[in-house]
Amino acid sequence: MGAPWHLSKDNFRKAGIVVRSSNYTLYGDMSARVMRVLADFTPNLEIYSIDEAFLSLGGFEARLEAHARELRRTVLQWTGIPVSVGIAPTKTLAKVANRLAKKDPAAGGVRCLLDEPSQREALAASN
Repeated sequence: MGAPWHLSKDNFRKAGIVVRSSNYTLYGDMSARVMRVLADFTPNLEIYSIDEAFLSLGGFEARLEAHARELRRTVLQWTGIPVSVGIAPTKTLAKVANRLAKKDPAAGGVRCLLDEPSQREALAASN
């Protein structure tokens, strides 16, 4: 990790490793597209990093999960990028919920941690 390519290329080729260069311009453009879609789903969007954001979903309490599933479907349709959504009362718990949404195929990419028992269970599982 972090070693110059010319020092490792022969070993990589022998091991059958294929190396591709990154395209940061494309990655940034796709990130901006995803963030524009997310902005359509809330008046309060906090872009946390190039591939992560927090959305305030106040006012959607009666249909949080449905709103999140529509968000996922729309991002995929408009950008071709699958995303996962974690819903919780704090950013830390939302990150835990998001991780669980990614890991559990049965979650369908959305996980809600809105009550204390589900939060405790999720935190215990993430240790």
